[in-house]
Amino acid sequence: GCCSDKASVCGTADCGQVGDCDDDDICFSGDSTVQLASGATKTMADLEVGDSVLSADATGKFSYSDVAFKPHAANAKAATFVKVTTESGKAVTATPTHLLASCEDGLVQAKAASCLKTVNGNEAVTSIETFKGKGIYSAVTLDNEFLVADGVVASPFAMAHGIVNAY
Repeated sequence: GCCSDKASVCGTADCGQVGDCDDDDICFSGDSTVQLASGATKTMADLEVGDSVLSADATGKFSYSDVAFKPHAANAKAATFVKVTTESGKAVTATPTHLLASCEDGLVQAKAASCLKTVNGNEAVTSIETFKGKGIYSAVTLDNEFLVADGVVASPFAMAHGIVNAY
């Protein structure tokens, strides 16, 4: 089924309504950017294991953490993405059901976001656009549960618990 590889998501996501399950990887686009400890930015496509990236823990505290692994190799897989833009102009690009940190201390699907946690605090979402793109990427850090992509706090997965510890 659509949730076989993300079994623990089934309780929280309505798999029946996801649509093209095969296309519904929980990812960022390859153009999404992350900030390195050096202050430079790097796209998801170019990110490497061992890179130290700005991320956040479960309490929302920001720090740099090393990328432990990238679930997707370089690819040009076609996918539907949403571009979620905030009031300050930050624009995060992810698959529609990708979980982003909402202002209310929970997680919200990208396609339904109204207020997001960013590196500059809470910001209202001003637009959500859907488009087709190619290349799906994510990254998991050693110490932190959340990744900061395009300045927005986001989960690297649909589920964020116990991934790294399993290795």
